[in-house]
Amino acid sequence: MFYMTQLVGGQLITILKKSQTIKFASIAPYEDNGPLQSHYLALWKKYGYVIDYVYAYDKLSVSPFIYHFNHQQDSSYVGCQLLASFISKGNLDLPPNDGFFEACRELKRQGKLGGIFVWSLMNQKPLVLNMNKNLRLWL
Repeated sequence: MFYMTQLVGGQLITILKKSQTIKFASIAPYEDNGPLQSHYLALWKKYGYVIDYVYAYDKLSVSPFIYHFNHQQDSSYVGCQLLASFISKGNLDLPPNDGFFEACRELKRQGKLGGIFVWSLMNQKPLVLNMNKNLRLWL
C-alpha cells in the first residue's frame, strides 16, 4: 500500500511542480530502520529531483544530533537540503532549551543547514515568545 502511495505521491509532486502549483515539496521520513524507512528512501531515490527538503529529527543531545544530521545528508539523502527540526511539545527532537540552536550554529558553520522547521508551533504561545527571542539572537 505505501509503495503505491509513494509512486502516486512522487508523480503528484512532479505534476504539481511542473504546473507551478507548488514551489517546493518536502518529506519527513520516520526512521524505523525497517520497512517504513525503506519506502522513504525509495521515494527519495526515484523522486529526489523534485523533493526540495528532507527533515532530520530524533531525540538527541547536540553532538549526536549533528552526527545524525550529517549521516542522513551524507548517506541516505545525498544531495538534499536537510532541515533541522523539532516539535514544540518537546517530546521529540533536540529542543531549543537543550541545544537546538547550538547544533544549528555548528551545522550552519559546516555549510550543511538547509533551514529550520518547527512542528506544531502555533499551539505553544509561551514557546513562540521564547523562540522569537532565540531566533533573533541566533540570526
